[in-house]
Amino acid sequence: MTTSPTAGPTVSVHLVAGVAAATTLGDHLPTARPRHYPSDTSDAEWTVIAPHVPAGTRRGRPIIYPRHDVVDAIRYLDRTGSQWDAPPADFPTPKLVYHYFKIWTADGALTRIHNHLREQVHEYAEGRHRKPTAAIIDSQSVPGAETVSQTQRGYDAGKKINRRKWHIAMDTCGLLLVVLITGAGVQDRNGAPPLL
Repeated sequence: MTTSPTAGPTVSVHLVAGVAAATTLGDHLPTARPRHYPSDTSDAEWTVIAPHVPAGTRRGRPIIYPRHDVVDAIRYLDRTGSQWDAPPADFPTPKLVYHYFKIWTADGALTRIHNHLREQVHEYAEGRHRKPTAAIIDSQSVPGAETVSQTQRGYDAGKKINRRKWHIAMDTCGLLLVVLITGAGVQDRNGAPPLL
């Protein structure tokens, strides 16, 4: 979600929470791709996250690539920091992987997966509630790429550089709840209310 404060820079809020999707493991096309990268999901991991990955609407073109392979490609790119257009050849096409990443980010599928995994951690932690009851907020100034517009940057007086800042909220186990991206000129006291 992107909002514009009254006369300030553009702010991006990434909420890491949501509700579960209604997909079953049998709704997904089976995969035959061998799993040999450290980022690949095991069968046990896929069983946990598959119900939260959209299987498709059964309209339009038939699904050729299993969603399991698409998830593995996204995890590979995330883990290695590789470019979107340069994954190994045994993954689905880069355009398709990026397409699903965009769609699943927009419709909240990736958020639902993250939320479900966080709840599972809390469920297995002794004496913890499934939903977080407290949060820890912190921020960090980071350099922005050349492609980041001036309206999304800010001057960090402490580091004396034009940067961006991310404000994060974590639960007491250290698991991510919300990320807020602002210009570095936004003070922590002003970044905290939108997080909450």
